[in-house]
Amino acid sequence: MIMRRVIVIGGPTAAGKTDTSLELANLIRCEIICADARQLYRGLDIGTAKPPAEDRERVRHHLFDILDPMQQITAADYAEQVHHAIDQMAPDVVPVLVGGSGLYISAAIDGFSPAVTDVSSEIRRELQDELETRGRDVLYQELERVDPVAAKLYSDRNPRRVLRALEVHRSTGRPISELWSVKPQSTRYDVLHAAVGCDREELRQRIHRRSEEMWSRGLLGEVDHLLSSGVSRQAQSMQSVGYRDAADVLDGTISIEIAKNRLETATWQYAKRQLTWFRRDLRYTWLEADPKTNASAIRSLMLLRKWIDE
Repeated sequence: MIMRRVIVIGGPTAAGKTDTSLELANLIRCEIICADARQLYRGLDIGTAKPPAEDRERVRHHLFDILDPMQQITAADYAEQVHHAIDQMAPDVVPVLVGGSGLYISAAIDGFSPAVTDVSSEIRRELQDELETRGRDVLYQELERVDPVAAKLYSDRNPRRVLRALEVHRSTGRPISELWSVKPQSTRYDVLHAAVGCDREELRQRIHRRSEEMWSRGLLGEVDHLLSSGVSRQAQSMQSVGYRDAADVLDGTISIEIAKNRLETATWQYAKRQLTWFRRDLRYTWLEADPKTNASAIRSLMLLRKWIDE
């Protein structure tokens, strides 16, 4: 039996993944699946650089805007959503996962080691209590001791990810970063892995331009609307890069200049973590040209695999 063929387009933020996927849609019959954890949320558009509505109408997109901002989602939940979306596609359509959330992509494509999913509910409650009483900085320091690899990737101290890593360590005695490399016995898909990148200085310039554009397009107004509609600042969605800083500006805690610097710095740090994640997975073929050339390169890889004919 031939496994379903799937393309993944990963890589760091602002490198050109979305534009590459749209160019690819001009070359093959495909549908795009969101692989950016932040773009799953309704109302988080400007700060997540979500593809414009007209592009999502021209090419069928899946899993964008599927969550309310107060909802939470795990990588395992996301994987189920991806599998369902792919199952609904016509047989001659190629699913293309596009985004920079490496853990979510891995969950959908590779699954999890049983040890990652087998976490004690008692330990989960215990850690949640510790987060509330001791704070995330103390828990992050624990993660640095028990799993420095994961701590480096989670340097933004995102409470959800830090708690997840500590849950696994306390439940299994093993670092979650060690378990990432444990692949399942079999996979349900035949996958072509591509990653879009560019020169580091060019990436920094792209991040700068994108950050400036977010503020000029109305990031403050977007965050003000979310908070006014009842979204908590502690919600998982509001921990996204840029949203915390915009909320601080609205509170009068920091100036817009400080917020701009923080957004750009945090985005660059996030991009470096993404590069670390994707470069350690040797299945990825790196593409560092313009979107149209990148898309042609992916089509050439499909030809080499005999997925399509000339």
